[in-house]
Parts: sequence; structure tokens; C-alpha cells
Amino acid sequence: MKAVQRTFQVDRYMPKTAAQARVVARLDDDGVLRYREDRALWGANNWQFVTVRVPADASKAQVMAVINAKTSSRVGDVHTGSRLRSITRGRSVTIAWELGKGARPTSAWGANKSVNQMFFARS
Repeated sequence: MKAVQRTFQVDRYMPKTAAQARVVARLDDDGVLRYREDRALWGANNWQFVTVRVPADASKAQVMAVINAKTSSRVGDVHTGSRLRSITRGRSVTIAWELGKGARPTSAWGANKSVNQMFFARS
């Protein structure tokens, strides 16, 4: 069975205001995280890069389990591939964004900051 390496930025967003909550709720609407799109949440999030090695035909649940095994408790786990509809201030959500082709943890949006991250799963 062929294995592949996949890298994710796992963000735990903790909106402190109603405006930040609206930003969090909109982040995964299109399934894409663009460079600095979550800037309004800086200081209201914890994040971690996670690189996993999984079978090429791994199910979403299998990949989530491997991601969760590598994330710290301050970031949290992901459990569903469904998109976030809403969130209120004071609540938190963890979202795993898969880095795009050519991106890596030291350059999460690529050399020109033009490689989007893709929604994978959330808590």
C-alpha cells in the first residue's frame, strides 16, 4: 500500500467578540483559507502544523485520527468534515486546513503567499 505525506495547519479559534465569531463562521464557507484571511483572529487562536503519513486511499476518518494523535490539547481534535454554520463568542472550534501544493510549515501559503489552504475537518 502506497503511503503519502500530508501537512495540515490545525487552528483552534476562540472568538472573544461577536465580530470575531462572524469571521470564524465565514472562514470555511468556501473551503479555502487564503493568506491572512484569519488575521482578525490573531491572538484569539492557537495553532500547530501537523505532518502525517497515511495510506494514499485513507478515509477521512483515518486521516482525522492520525491528525488528532499529533495535535496538542491546547489546539484540540477534529471530528467532522461538515462545515461550520455559526459560532458564538466565547466558544471555540478547531479547524484542520490542508496545505496546498508547494506550501510547507515554514511557508504555509507558498513562496509567493498565493497557495491557499483547504478545509479538511473541524471539531
